[in-house]
Amino acid sequence: MTHELLYGLCALYLQMALAFALAYYMVEQMQPASFIASHGALGLDTFVYYSLVTLTTVGYGDIQAINPLARLLAGSEGVIGVLFIALAVARSLTLMSDSEEV
Repeated sequence: MTHELLYGLCALYLQMALAFALAYYMVEQMQPASFIASHGALGLDTFVYYSLVTLTTVGYGDIQAINPLARLLAGSEGVIGVLFIALAVARSLTLMSDSEEV
């Protein structure tokens, strides 16, 4: 496994988080009160945080998706986050196994 592949996977993971953050922000702008936050204001920075917490499936619970579209996005991001890590690990192990056989 090359460093370029590892860097690429990390970059893709972060890009997914940013894309979902923008999607959450757009949902909140189009339909206010789609999310509830314990700390008040919901800016783009809040949605980047929410996206990273959702993508990594940590889910602290300080921000909640209320709107059905927001909930669908959050659920999809959680599933994508788990699948991405599982597939990245599986692919990495396959590449390492193949390189050892040569």
